[in-house]
Amino acid sequence: MKVELNRDVLVDLAGWSVLKEARVLHEAGRVKHFEWQDKLLKGEVAGAGTSFFPRLNLRSLTFAENRCNCATGRRGSVCAHAIALCLASMETPTQAEPTEMTAQASEGGEGSTPKPHSVQSLVLSESKGISARFRILLPPNLARAAPQDRIAVRIEFELASGVTCLLQQIDRGKAYQLAVWDQALAGMVESLCGGKLHSMLQLTRAQLRDLLSCVAGQPVVAWLKEREQAIPWKGDELDGVHLHLREPREAGSESRVQHGPGMQSAVAPSTASGNARRTDRLNRSTAGLQRVQVDGSPHFLAVTLPSREDPSYSEIHALLQAWRFRLEPSNGKWWLRDRHHVLNFLAEHWERFRTAFQAQFSSNFSERLRNVRFLEMTAEVIELGNGVELRITASEGISEASLRQQLARGRCYLESDANVWLLQPERLKQLELLVKRLTGDPAAESIIGFAVRGGNSDACDWQALLEDSGLNYAAPEQWTSRSAAIRNLSKLEEAPVPGQLYDRLRLYQKIGVAWMHHLYRHQLGGILADEMGLGKTIQAIALLSVIASQESAAPALVVCPAGLVGNWMRELRQFAPWLRTACHHGAARSATTDGWTAPYDVVVTSYSTLAIDRAGFAGVNWSIVIGDEAQHIKNRRTQHARSLKQLRCDGRFLLTGTPIENSVDDLFSLFEFLMPGYLNSTANPRGKSADRQWHMERMRERCAHYILRRTKTQVAPELPEKLEQVLYCDMEPEQRSLYDRIRKSSSQTLDRLQMGGVSQGQLKMAAFTELLRLRQVCADPRLVDASLDASMSCKLAAFRELLQESIDGGHRMLVFSQFVSALQLLKQELEQLDLPYAYIDGSTRDRLAEADRFNADSRIPVFLISLKAGGTGLNLTGADVVVHFDPWWNPAVEAQATDRAHRIGQTRTVTAIRLIVSGTVEEKVQLMQQEKRGLLDALFDESASLSARLRFEDIQSLLED
Repeated sequence: MKVELNRDVLVDLAGWSVLKEARVLHEAGRVKHFEWQDKLLKGEVAGAGTSFFPRLNLRSLTFAENRCNCATGRRGSVCAHAIALCLASMETPTQAEPTEMTAQASEGGEGSTPKPHSVQSLVLSESKGISARFRILLPPNLARAAPQDRIAVRIEFELASGVTCLLQQIDRGKAYQLAVWDQALAGMVESLCGGKLHSMLQLTRAQLRDLLSCVAGQPVVAWLKEREQAIPWKGDELDGVHLHLREPREAGSESRVQHGPGMQSAVAPSTASGNARRTDRLNRSTAGLQRVQVDGSPHFLAVTLPSREDPSYSEIHALLQAWRFRLEPSNGKWWLRDRHHVLNFLAEHWERFRTAFQAQFSSNFSERLRNVRFLEMTAEVIELGNGVELRITASEGISEASLRQQLARGRCYLESDANVWLLQPERLKQLELLVKRLTGDPAAESIIGFAVRGGNSDACDWQALLEDSGLNYAAPEQWTSRSAAIRNLSKLEEAPVPGQLYDRLRLYQKIGVAWMHHLYRHQLGGILADEMGLGKTIQAIALLSVIASQESAAPALVVCPAGLVGNWMRELRQFAPWLRTACHHGAARSATTDGWTAPYDVVVTSYSTLAIDRAGFAGVNWSIVIGDEAQHIKNRRTQHARSLKQLRCDGRFLLTGTPIENSVDDLFSLFEFLMPGYLNSTANPRGKSADRQWHMERMRERCAHYILRRTKTQVAPELPEKLEQVLYCDMEPEQRSLYDRIRKSSSQTLDRLQMGGVSQGQLKMAAFTELLRLRQVCADPRLVDASLDASMSCKLAAFRELLQESIDGGHRMLVFSQFVSALQLLKQELEQLDLPYAYIDGSTRDRLAEADRFNADSRIPVFLISLKAGGTGLNLTGADVVVHFDPWWNPAVEAQATDRAHRIGQTRTVTAIRLIVSGTVEEKVQLMQQEKRGLLDALFDESASLSARLRFEDIQSLLED
């Protein structure tokens, strides 16, 4: 049964960039055949020198599985070849019939008409667009450049008026009318240049042929030095051009596109390295080349080097010299005559000679070493009543003590009766690292006879470690399947979300709900850390709906910041009106436990209310507890964190776009709530910095399995671009003088405190106070001295210019600041200009009403917002300009604020502007932000993370001149 496919489904399956690459393959005729077998789509896609055979299993559009012999397909991801099959299968006879557009195109020449192409870099309009076309200019040295596959091509954009410009110079603010062949050409250039349009390309012959096929028959191709005279077409080929584009090289399926200075480069998947390896193997097996030959016994080795033409000759020769083999000129063999050295050499390099060098071993060697073998180790996972136990054992009952004794004597082998067991040093290092990670002890060394116990939450981590170790291991089927679905989202089962809500979920949101539901069913917790604006709330509501539909389900609890309680109640009513919801917040809240829970499905409260009424909350058995904006419990010593951990529930989840704000230590507090005890084995030591770093890395590894993070570029490619820029402001002399005086005074104050022997905590608080004054001077000098004149503020002057430019351009602006007093000054400025505005700070009672007023009334050009009060939980897609009036330590907090506008529902490009005063503490804060951005990226990319907690020395450096 054929699956119904469309563009949106394909974007959800693979992403926009893969779809664009697939379109190039499809439009170039690379799909040779395809067929449906129930919901399995398979076929062949031709490459340059090889063919690809994708098999796309669409058992569920939410959890598609793909296998292909390309690099992407081998990882199980949906590749361009699979999507190319989808595009071919979507064609129907009606699509092949001539339309008005294709009929118009056919009048221009004899070539075949390409299909209309979706262009992302330009706004197209058939009725109101400016008529334009593309022109392709070929180099005069085509004959010499083509065999090297380095053909420089220039593409220009020509308006109907005759004005010509480079593609980078096209006015993106206007709409254009393009013929079908020009749309196809633009789409191909986008696919080659990473989604953008560039005029200067360096192409292979195959790529230029594909590019020219887009404009077949059209008089738009010319030589660079004869640009006014179009090259004539002869059938499907250009006179004097295509003859140089035949016989493309066989190096790979796709090639690298190189650009001139300043241009971007786009790299498509290549099989060049695979072909090189195949060629190398063929060279090794060629009869004319002699391979390395090995003879010997446990007491000696005799090695004959391969032919000098063999690529491995130099490597083998150097290896034999390093191990002190001696050349015997009479027979040309290299000899090693010492039992101890022979067995050590075999332990380290026997496998390498067999696999990498493809050595030929003599029958004498095989016979004499029949009792010499590698020590085999096995891991076994045994299911216990409340968890599992993992054991590592060795063949023949060899003990850890005997292994360590031999290694201490410099012997990589063990002798037992008539057998010799080789100990591979690299293999032993891998196993030692495995044990260290399993135990959480960087000093652990025991391997054989090792055993460790864990719970269900350890399944993902242990299975990943065992697979990396290469050990043979057996694990309970249920234990393995539980972790497999977490590590490979395509193996998840869809959650039974009610139909009304299910239809409103996007594909990535359905995956998020299925992921949380899988964890919930297995008594595990997790962090949904999708980027701001991707709908974490609706995913959580879908999970709550699934749980509430179960028979005799206990009520669920949602805990969020006080300012988001109203937002949660609104979202619950909007997306799941069938859920019985209660709000436990404010002075009029119920005083009894029954009033909180019966007969409700979901109770919403705030962190502060939970801390006040924690005894009552702790007495309820909740079906699930969801903590929103989880950074509120990053410090495990706070009342918020302690109150949340005291709750009794079957499932625990956290929602946040920033799981760490200061350091990886924040994760420890989050997981103490999610899965108590899970990180105990990797607790942060107070010992050596190297051990601390090891523990931080191990903690990150274990946490990564239970954090689901998707970015907008991955799952919402239709979202408009977000542009970020820094606007540097230069102080006037009066403001600079005030800043320098306060900075000097601050340094002297801290020096006196240090010399007075105050504690580090007192010193740090004093430094923050002095730093605050400097930041206030940067924002507006009137914040430290109300008698000063507004003309002293360079930021206020910059704000006036931005405001005027925004209004003139038809934009609407959000302005964030940490200083409510600065927002009050901006309010005065807007009132003097007689401009309407919206406003939120900590004293605003109904933030949602103010947000709705701004979104509904396009006449309001500015929204002034306190970063703390309005940086989260609001949907403000009515704005497309975001101004950060003063910088904050953590870039993730600023990103959350920007994403009030850049989120699902936004249709315009969002511009985020940071106002920074040059040569001040604000500029230094920018550098500090880069550290924290790297910390967040490291966590989400599953790479190393470093502690970035702010120290007194960090603060002091900000105060220096």
